[in-house]
This record gives sequence, structure tokens and C-alpha cells, in this order.
Amino acid sequence: MEKKFKIAIFLLLVLELIFLLGHIYYQNYYWKGRKLRVAESKESPLCFFSPYGQGIDYSLASLLAKEKKLSLIWKRVNTFEQAFNLLEKREVDLVVGVPTLLVENKSNFKKGKEYVKNNFLFVHNKKRYPLRRFDELCKSKVIVPKNSIFVSKITDYDKIIFCSINYEIIDSQELDAFRVLEANKARFMLTDKIKFNALNPYFLDLRPTYEFKQKFAHLWLWSTHYASLSQLIAEFWEGEEVKQKIKDIQELYLGFFPEDIDFYQLNHLQESVLRFLPRYEKDIIAACKKYDLDPLFFLAQIYQESHFNPRARSRTGVRGLLQLSLDTASLLGVENRLNPTQSIWGGAKYMAFLEERVAKKGVKGWDKWFFVLAAYNQGLGHLYDAMDLAVKQNKNPYKWSSLKEVYPLLSYKKFYKNTKHGYCRGYEAVDYVQSVRYYYYILNLFTFLGSREGDYLRRFVSLRPLVWPR
Repeated sequence: MEKKFKIAIFLLLVLELIFLLGHIYYQNYYWKGRKLRVAESKESPLCFFSPYGQGIDYSLASLLAKEKKLSLIWKRVNTFEQAFNLLEKREVDLVVGVPTLLVENKSNFKKGKEYVKNNFLFVHNKKRYPLRRFDELCKSKVIVPKNSIFVSKITDYDKIIFCSINYEIIDSQELDAFRVLEANKARFMLTDKIKFNALNPYFLDLRPTYEFKQKFAHLWLWSTHYASLSQLIAEFWEGEEVKQKIKDIQELYLGFFPEDIDFYQLNHLQESVLRFLPRYEKDIIAACKKYDLDPLFFLAQIYQESHFNPRARSRTGVRGLLQLSLDTASLLGVENRLNPTQSIWGGAKYMAFLEERVAKKGVKGWDKWFFVLAAYNQGLGHLYDAMDLAVKQNKNPYKWSSLKEVYPLLSYKKFYKNTKHGYCRGYEAVDYVQSVRYYYYILNLFTFLGSREGDYLRRFVSLRPLVWPR
């Protein structure tokens, strides 16, 4: 009897131990699969302001959450080091936008695919000489934002250059470093290409002076602690359909930035906001309200069309602020294309007309408005031809990232000979859309950072439709 009692006690202890180990495993290694906790560092250039959404990484993570039916929990921290600590403590599951140069010693984490390329730049104030010899980095002051990306790069570069770099780490926000250089209080600054492209329209006196040869990239970093979660994220990046969606997201946030910056044009846009826009703002606001348009989007289009010149003329015969053709003006009831009021109302009405037809094709969101711009520039028929050609090219006919590649083909006989509407100046359509997108970004940037132009434009932002893009 005593022996049986001891065996029973032993079995109970074994069961209790198994239960305890199972509980520990469940708590520490079993991912419950309902929530995805994400950390984003403010040091990442990918999380900077954009009028097109909440950022590349947020859109990608939202796509993952939607695909896998997860609840997304977003946490923004100041530094990547803070994000890595949260990941180490398992307080988050994923860190996004991580530069490759910061992951070399993170072997305990899983590294995702590189999805955005970037590079470091030295920039200078145009009032001083650009970088002519590398020893000038050791003689002239180089400012570095207090950002782990830049601090890591400048310390590594200081070790390999033949002299000691005269650099100073600015212990404040990254924007302040740009302001220091804009105020001509230093000759050079270290930054990255994505952030420089994003801020250059605001800091027009800054110029790139040297681009590093060795590029870096951004990727996701996550813990392998939860095997099921690790596999889920890895599968997300491997999916063929997801690859195209990632491409679409990159195009939305970064695809419109030009390779070569026209500083004269940017300066003219900045001056035009205060100099010319007040003449037409009453009609612009009223027309946008009637046709449910974002006034800043419409302003960007007007600037692309005519630079606010009501008597603008094109070699193709279009006229006025919104560059209407005779046929389009007749369709819209515009009697005098050179009359600013008639041109504004006609252009807004035409945008609404095109939006309705593009929407009937099933195009949604920002892609719909990019399609509308392309149709405004080259005609609705050529837009339909481009969509049909996209299908033949095995591309998504409802995404601008696809039509951006297809439109230029319509200027070649090999492709346009079998279309309904024939030859099209496809390159112009792409340039037009990308330019309007860029100007729209800049106008919103002014309101975001604050300036004379931004303070003036802020009232236009308040008049944006409640749902935009609708």
C-alpha cells in the first residue's frame, strides 16, 4: 500500500512538472497569433512625413496584418537601440526599417529581405565651395545628426580616411542639423539620400556634394523566439503576390522623387505660392469644394500645367491655367480658355469627369487619381489603351506602378499599332503624373514643417475632403 502511495505521489509530481514546463513553454515560446507588435524608430528615414500615407513600413506591416488576419500594434521609439531592446525583451515582435549597417551584430534575430536601397551623402551649403578634396573634411566642420545610423557611419569612415575628420555630432533633432547647415554655420553635413530628397525642397540652399560608393539597404528584424511567428513573417516576404504589392507601396512613397533636382523650379514654386496664388484662391477653393477635390492636389496640377500663368500656351494648342484644348473646353462649356475663373472651374469639372470614369474601371485610392492625371494629360482613350496593354504585359492594370512602365511603350509602333487610339506620348504622361505628385508632396511639406508658404497653404489643407483620396 505504501509503495503504491509513493508511486502515486511520484506520478503527481511528474505531471505537475510537465504542466509547469508546458506553461513556461506556452508563455515564452508559443506565439498566440492574434497580435503583431511592431517597433519603428524615428531614426529611420522611411518613417518621415508623407501625404500619401503613414509610411512605407506601416503600409507593409498593415499588409502583413491583413494577409495573416492579425491585429497590428504600432510603437514608435526614438532610437533603433531602444527598438532592439524591446525586441530583446520580447515586448515587440518586429523592428522595421532597420539599416543593414546596424544588423551586423544581431545574429540572435532573423533578418528579412532588403526592400529599400539607400545611401549616405555629404551635403554642403551652396554659399560655400563643394567638396573638392577629401582632406577638406578634416579642415572644415562636418556636422552629424545624433542618429545611430550617421554616428556609426562617420566613426567607421573616420577610421579609414587618411586624416581625422573634423566632425561634430548635433545633439538635437535631425531637422536641426539641416537648419544649422542652411544657416551656413558649417560647411558639410552627413545625411542619407532618402531623407535629403525628402527635405531638399524645404532647404533649397543645400546641395549634395559627395555620394558614397557603397550603398546600404533597409530591412525588417524579428525574433526567432516564436517559431510560428518567424515562419509567418518569412513566408510573407516570399509570396509572389506580396512582392508586387511591396513594389506598389515603394512607388507610392518614393517613386515620384526625381533623380536630378531642378532647384530653379523648386524656388519658383516656393515664390509662386505667395506671389500668384492669392489671385486665384477664391475660385480654386470654391471649385474644389464643388467637385470634391483636394485643393493642394489641384494646386500642384495647376502649377505643373501653367506655373500659375493664365495666358500659358502649349505647342499642342492647349491654353490657360489648366491648359485646356478647344475640344475639352467645348465639352466643359468653357468659352474663354484664357479666363482664369473659367479655366479653374473647367479644369476641376474635367477632373471630376475623369475620376468618375476611372472609378468605373475599378481603380481605387491613390492609383485612381494618378490614372486621372494621366488621362488629363494624354486623354482617356490612351489611358484605356495603357490598361489593356498592361494586361497583355502580365502587369496589374489597376496600379500606377504598372502603368508607369507601360505608358512609354505606347510611343512605339510595335505596341501602339494594335491599340484602339494609336500613338501616345507615353513618356509625357509619366513625367506629368510624377511631377504633380512631387509638387503635391512639396506643398504638403511646407504645411508640415511651417514657413510663410506653409502658413498660407495650411487653410487649403483644412478644406481637403474628409475622405481623401476618395
